[in-house]
Amino acid sequence: MKKALYILTTTFITSTTSAVFAGDRIGDFALIDNQGTQHHMAWYDDQNAVVILPQANGATD
Repeated sequence: MKKALYILTTTFITSTTSAVFAGDRIGDFALIDNQGTQHHMAWYDDQNAVVILPQANGATD
């Protein structure tokens, strides 16, 4: 019974989740850099690629 419920729940979640794939267009969003400056991704729409490098300092476990 638990296995059937697990399979049903997993199937439901994966069928209702939308994914963004490489090359898909998304709406504009903004990120704040380490200097506190806000960057809108629309400002870089003429570039071939934009690299976002997340960083976490310290352990959050």
